[in-house]
Amino acid sequence: MKPYTEDFYATRSKNNIRSSARVIVPLLLELVQPRSVIDVGCGTGEWLSVFEEHGIEDVWGVDGG
Repeated sequence: MKPYTEDFYATRSKNNIRSSARVIVPLLLELVQPRSVIDVGCGTGEWLSVFEEHGIEDVWGVDGG
């Protein structure tokens, strides 16, 4: 396994990722009603930031290297 490079992150659109998360996160919150969230393989944390926007304060992101 190789760590992601800066080029990898430069080609990812944070806005597109957040757009997806903004559709899915409310659905998850309605179904599961979590008090905390852990994202394994979180990258730069875009999904976690959307959970925070929806009031989840206890968020953890785990990623490699």
